[in-house]
Amino acid sequence: MKAVVAGCGSMARRRIRHAIELADAEVHVYDIRADRMAEVRELFPSVSCLAGPDDIAALGADALFVCVPPADHEFYIDLAIRNRIAFMCEQPISHRLENLPSIRDRVAAGGLICHVSNNQRYAPRVSTLAGILKDGAMGRVLTGFVELGEWLPLWHPYEPYQDYYPSWRAMGGGLDAVCDLDWLRYLFGEPVRMMAMCSRKSGLEIDTFDVTQFLIDFGEGQPQIAMHLDMLQQPIARQSRIVCENGVVVHNHPDQFHRVYRTTAASWEDIPFNVDLTRFPTMQGKSQAFAEPMYLGDSAEFLRRLRESDASLDSLDNGIRNITLTRPLVFGDDERP
Repeated sequence: MKAVVAGCGSMARRRIRHAIELADAEVHVYDIRADRMAEVRELFPSVSCLAGPDDIAALGADALFVCVPPADHEFYIDLAIRNRIAFMCEQPISHRLENLPSIRDRVAAGGLICHVSNNQRYAPRVSTLAGILKDGAMGRVLTGFVELGEWLPLWHPYEPYQDYYPSWRAMGGGLDAVCDLDWLRYLFGEPVRMMAMCSRKSGLEIDTFDVTQFLIDFGEGQPQIAMHLDMLQQPIARQSRIVCENGVVVHNHPDQFHRVYRTTAASWEDIPFNVDLTRFPTMQGKSQAFAEPMYLGDSAEFLRRLRESDASLDSLDNGIRNITLTRPLVFGDDERP
């Protein structure tokens, strides 16, 4: 299999590794920054560097991983569609809502295999939580709180945060909430009501919001969830508290287990994720092994679609739905990046 990875940042490096390890792929890369291509070449000696986007079409690639800033996603999606190359795209698929129906129509018309990243669904904490809730002993989920906070300059400690897409609307930044909304939709279905409050409270050199609060109601028989995201906290905070009829399920990063309180027993129980993190690499300058299993599972799903010629549109529709729900709430209909 010939695979091309567009971009050479942290996510691209994961996808390169996955393509090599999971599919024994011949991998080619392209990035507008020659220094990043050189770094990737050192990390993965078997990888070859392309001179430009035209080389992707000329290569006759079987798969294209789109790992560039969100504002550039559509360029590579269009390239993939025109050249009938199966593609995987990171979230958000695009920050331009008006172009999403056309993307879907063209992918469907061409019967093209595609996958829009939904990596959080493969996170051990999410899959373990899903198993706890599916068991039924906890009863219905009633409400909950989900938090993710991390100081923006530490997201990518090896580069200035001003160079990183979450800082700028023009690069498609400010919409990272789609990743956490995605796993909540995976567990609880479609929201029937959503509200958001977004602010910029720090002195960071950004034009996106650094604090975002969502209130999400999943309708009759499903919970109301408060979701908090910020770019401010040191150290990183990721926690969730899921309140059920018969107890609560709590996770606090970096614990590799959920704490479960069952009212019937009036006691706590720790339910481990059972994932060996020592087998996973970590990000440059940052201990990130806890996050790697979800990215691996996400890549494996795209490679499965390729292997089985699965041209279903479920992940594309899901990616479109995520951004359709969040974009107007975060930026408003009249605020264009």
